[in-house]
Amino acid sequence: MDTDTLLIEENPIFSEQVSFGDIIKVRQEEEVYYYIETLRKSELIRHSWLLSQEISDSAELVVIKDRINDIKGRTEQVFGGLLVINISLEHESEIVDEINKLIKKFDR
Repeated sequence: MDTDTLLIEENPIFSEQVSFGDIIKVRQEEEVYYYIETLRKSELIRHSWLLSQEISDSAELVVIKDRINDIKGRTEQVFGGLLVINISLEHESEIVDEINKLIKKFDR
């Protein structure tokens, strides 16, 4: 990659335009990089949830996050309760269902 091309290594929290694994073109002015375009989207699909503290601290969530990592996905938990995952299309449905079931279990 050249100096104007970057691999996104974390999920930007305040933008869903790019996500972990995307390759983007940027313009640098001094210490600031300005987004130009996405050259290649990641093969992983991004999802996010705002979770209660009870869910965030649960053993069940740890199990799901470990499973995501085992199947070559990625998890990030930001500000305590914002869960962001990047998952392959092959496993997307089952993982999203598991997280939604966990949320329903705790929200009763």
